[in-house]
Amino acid sequence: MGGHQLPNAKWYKKERRRRHTTGDILNVIGSQLWGYVNLTSMPAEKPVQTYENINAQLIGTNFSFKSEYADLNLSYTYGQNLTNDSPLSEIRPFESTLKLRSPKFWEMILFANLTYEAEQTRVDLMLSENTTPAWYKADIGIRYKLDHLNISLTIENITNQLYYKHLSYLRNPFASGVDVFEPGRNIYLSFTYSI
Repeated sequence: MGGHQLPNAKWYKKERRRRHTTGDILNVIGSQLWGYVNLTSMPAEKPVQTYENINAQLIGTNFSFKSEYADLNLSYTYGQNLTNDSPLSEIRPFESTLKLRSPKFWEMILFANLTYEAEQTRVDLMLSENTTPAWYKADIGIRYKLDHLNISLTIENITNQLYYKHLSYLRNPFASGVDVFEPGRNIYLSFTYSI
């Protein structure tokens, strides 16, 4: 009746988590996971991928700062497969985002967004997960408001960087390992009318 069931579902244990979170601006999260369902490879004539229960540890932090003219967000997650003593697969690297806004003048606001993602070298080699290089991108734009009409012009990836994110690749999972690049420079013009 439309339900999806994992093969040999009786073998999969339920995850048990222990979490700790602190602060409003700085969040630190720690999870100890027992029976975490993880992708694994099985030796065979033709490589086979399946799932197994492992013990894992996730430690993450997120720092965010917001003001009238700037927003800053920094985040990082450390994932470790404790069963195999190897990095946990599909964990994003350190990322930072800075959003800047000008004061309003003549009903216009200028803005810039800067995004940086560090190189990811902590990968699960047993699954042939690949490392990814660091990248950055910059977006700029202007917003104009006239009564009920909002007009916005945005140029994303203004430097036309060729990059891909750590988790942007074709997979079933990891089937082909082909990296999927993010869009190059894009220009958006939008009109919004509020009643």
